[in-house]
Amino acid sequence: MSSHIEIEGIRAKITNSKLGQGGQGLAQKAVLVSDPGIPLVVKSQPQAKKNHVRAKMLTAYNLPSLSPYLAGPIAMTTRNGQVLHLAPFAGGKDVETDRPRTFPELIEICHHLSCQWCVLEEQGLAHGDIAPSNVIV
Repeated sequence: MSSHIEIEGIRAKITNSKLGQGGQGLAQKAVLVSDPGIPLVVKSQPQAKKNHVRAKMLTAYNLPSLSPYLAGPIAMTTRNGQVLHLAPFAGGKDVETDRPRTFPELIEICHHLSCQWCVLEEQGLAHGDIAPSNVIV
């Protein structure tokens, strides 16, 4: 059974009740109601001041407009004791299940990652949890 959610006027239909849950909240896969071909992620976190400030700041940066490789939140709200935000879904495979890569492919991936890291640094953003489980290739 799927449910609908609206964040800042953007209506989404949740298609996966639990995409993942980590230290930064629950992530659920969704699609845009007006165009089900556009995949999204709805993330919910407890309504703590740091979570609200972080989600609001990341939404204000509009990371997807800075680079097609960045899928940061595009809308956020607070509801029922939760901070909710909506982001484009960045599909891919985790390192453990992806196919082996050739050396030139690995160099290309490193190049893309370092370029995107530079974009984040230029905006004054950093991520304190860079780990293989948080990198999708």
